[in-house]
Amino acid sequence: LAFLFVSCSSSVRVIVEETKSDLPKQQNISYKNFHDSFEHLDTLFAVNSEQKGQQFMQNALKCMIRGSYDEAEAILKEQKELFNNDTLKSFSFKLLSSIYAIESRWDEASNLLHENGGTDAEDIYKVYAEFPTEKTIWNKESDTAKLRYSKGNPIIEVELNGKKYKFIFDTGADMSVVSSDVAKECGLKLKAGFKNVLKNANDGSVGFYSSVADTLKIASTAFYNHPVFVINEKDLKFKFLFFTVLKIDGIIGWNLIKQIRVVLDFKNEQLILTKPEKKSNFERNLFWVGYPYLKCLSDGNVVLNMGFDTGADMSAFTLAIFDKISPRKLDECYRKVYSVAGETEYKGVVMPELKLLLADKIITFNNIYSVPERIFKKFIIDGVIGGDVLENTVTEIDFINGTFRIYIIK
Repeated sequence: LAFLFVSCSSSVRVIVEETKSDLPKQQNISYKNFHDSFEHLDTLFAVNSEQKGQQFMQNALKCMIRGSYDEAEAILKEQKELFNNDTLKSFSFKLLSSIYAIESRWDEASNLLHENGGTDAEDIYKVYAEFPTEKTIWNKESDTAKLRYSKGNPIIEVELNGKKYKFIFDTGADMSVVSSDVAKECGLKLKAGFKNVLKNANDGSVGFYSSVADTLKIASTAFYNHPVFVINEKDLKFKFLFFTVLKIDGIIGWNLIKQIRVVLDFKNEQLILTKPEKKSNFERNLFWVGYPYLKCLSDGNVVLNMGFDTGADMSAFTLAIFDKISPRKLDECYRKVYSVAGETEYKGVVMPELKLLLADKIITFNNIYSVPERIFKKFIIDGVIGGDVLENTVTEIDFINGTFRIYIIK
């Protein structure tokens, strides 16, 4: 759960424009080996025909990127014997655990972790498996909630067990979060004696309890038995120069966002959500492999897999991007990352300009900063599309169909 505030003197400037030509054909990247290509989520690497395990692993990844999790799971299980080295076993574990997590299959996720040595998450999944199954009730075809943009983050109004609160709409948070004071007011039941440790963006740790929100509403759309983390209210206060700049009641995380089709309209200060309907023949640019990614193209037509994190107030890049592009100029910069229960300062670099093609829009970032790769999980990430891109636009997010669209407000 990362909230990024820049500490350098200048700030990122974002320009969103219409494309003026047909979408270009993407250029392939030459990787040294299969391992490097897979870590970059590249599915075009030419695998040796004799390497059947690599071929099937690559096919499983292709299935996940196009949202066919059942096909990916079938490949990973049916061809298990071909994954006979540590690299392939590791990739199989990463993909399977991502499938179980995105589909909220808590029992299977716990068993998978247990079979692979176990982690703290194993016990967390066991807890959620014991809770009642989550259920969503759509009372309207289209629902509208209040939305505002504050401190670089989209804030929406929600109703939790009959009481109204302000939550950050955060695609970069795996799970929804409720502040401990809010949980107490709403009578959320914490798993007795079960306090977990959550890693934050600064390599620190945050204590939290597992719970479920009995009834969480966005407008009239109701989410029953929605899994949440309950975090101490002190850890959800973000400070700058000893002053609290943002105190949040909670976070709407990816485990809820994945279920809805949503439009964020900042001009009219409204969030519109509808029940998604599975469609075919869509050009997918939004996918999830342990983290939500947006498929972009650089100005050299190279695919860049950018994380999608509306909880980050500024977009950023990681140094891994230089495996794919060559910047004209870089300057050093000291920057702070503010996260749940902590902050850290690190030495990074700033790129004067980065152009990306995302869907049918050209996004130009002036003075965009680097962010540590360690913040992210599972696979290599080229950067982050943050809340600054969404400001002054109408943005559509439809994970079921793998689509992300930006509409320019005129």
